Amino acid sequence: MITLPQHITKLGIINRSIATKNDGNKIESVMSGESIQGDVIASEECLITFRNTFNQNGVVTAFIPPEHRINGINGLTIPDALPWDTVLRICEKNQCNGLMVLENFDTNSDNALGTTITSINMARGYVGPKNINFSVKYYWRFYDAITKSVIDQFGDILRQGVTVNNPLQPLPIAAVTQAGNIIAQTTAGRYLYQNIWYERRYFRRGHPEFKIARRMVIANDWNGAIDLWKKNTLSKSKKASGLACFNMALGCEVLGQFEAAKDWAEKSYVEYGIRKGRIYLHELTRVR
Repeated sequence: MITLPQHITKLGIINRSIATKNDGNKIESVMSGESIQGDVIASEECLITFRNTFNQNGVVTAFIPPEHRINGINGLTIPDALPWDTVLRICEKNQCNGLMVLENFDTNSDNALGTTITSINMARGYVGPKNINFSVKYYWRFYDAITKSVIDQFGDILRQGVTVNNPLQPLPIAAVTQAGNIIAQTTAGRYLYQNIWYERRYFRRGHPEFKIARRMVIANDWNGAIDLWKKNTLSKSKKASGLACFNMALGCEVLGQFEAAKDWAEKSYVEYGIRKGRIYLHELTRVR
């Protein structure tokens, strides 16, 4: 999970994946049975799904500006990061302090038209339902306009399959759109703090300051909560110190400091006998 800086309060979502289609693109699209507009429609739906999923966070507001498309390049290449004057201009115009940019969204499939026609001829005119395997290559960047830094960038290839009844039918746009929805939900999940709250438990009692730390967690002030927990790891009470070590493990996991999280979980169990620390350490080791 990626922890967002507290100064990011409003996030604009931009589509940079749409490239100008030249004649070569059109020929390739026809021969492969793909829709020229498929990537355009699916990438736009991807932005909408990202916005809706991301806004479940309730901390940072994501939105799609009216002018949210930036000319991209062909899908084979990941573009360089946007110039900062461009980022700042977009943010100033839309009154936001961060941009989530879909840099690349390119679909390819094994649905070759020539191969399909040959198969029909060999079968004397009849071919049953056909499976189309396709992949969507995507890439995102998260721009922080305050610090002028790219705080997250990543990409992958999502592979999917769909069955069509007509062997001459192209890759359905709906299938690509569904793939885009999966990509958007997976991407937004990188920034949702609720994932940690629902899957992890931390100690809210054991010291009066734990109640204050709990309210800080609810207010998304993880750094403040961690400061209190770390202070209490030196408590004269052995129990309070052990519980604080356990909570430090959670705080480090939230901040993406997984090795430190393991160290704190181990410390809570080995030095203070907090049995949940051993379980937590096992979970951290298993998922990492």
